[in-house]
Amino acid sequence: MGHASQAIPLLERARNRDPLNAGLAAVLAEAYANTGRLDAAFTELDRALAVQGNPRLLGNALVTALATRDRKLIDKRLDAMLSSGLDNSGFTSAMKPLLDKPDQAVGELRRLGASATNSQSRAAFGTGAAYFGDARLAFDLLRTPTLRNNSAELLRFWRPIAREVRRLPEFRELVTEIGLVDYWREYGWGDFCKPTNGDDFECN
Repeated sequence: MGHASQAIPLLERARNRDPLNAGLAAVLAEAYANTGRLDAAFTELDRALAVQGNPRLLGNALVTALATRDRKLIDKRLDAMLSSGLDNSGFTSAMKPLLDKPDQAVGELRRLGASATNSQSRAAFGTGAAYFGDARLAFDLLRTPTLRNNSAELLRFWRPIAREVRRLPEFRELVTEIGLVDYWREYGWGDFCKPTNGDDFECN
């Protein structure tokens, strides 16, 4: 629901009770990253990876690294993904040779996204499009066909890499359409969207 900062204390308590839960570690790390605490996100991911090499954690670490724009860190996390054998339907192998070729990368991600057969793959290519600066392509790919029935897929829009995506008018239309704006007006606005004048609001 876009309340990452409120979720963190709850997730930390749950992590302390169940420190070997890789899924919980991934969600907590994502909440850290989404509130700008990238170092805390990497610390949590690496802690969990040390006790359980879950491929999902490697994916989260890569997405967090992309938000830093630090090429050495991105290369490190990309290499970890590639060596794990988990390739998200071609996302990692497509990214590696194209990191310094944004126009070519966007074209390749557009092609891969158009032929993706599942929501997870589409979202992975959307994350790549966000990194390379094509917010509209990123939005189109992140807005997966199953998003309306799977609120967990909204988490991808709260990532730091998707900041420019959230600023699109299409994103404001999306959160209105699926009822999030009504929810925020009743229960409080989250970390990423705020009211402005009258009934208007902005996201960043």
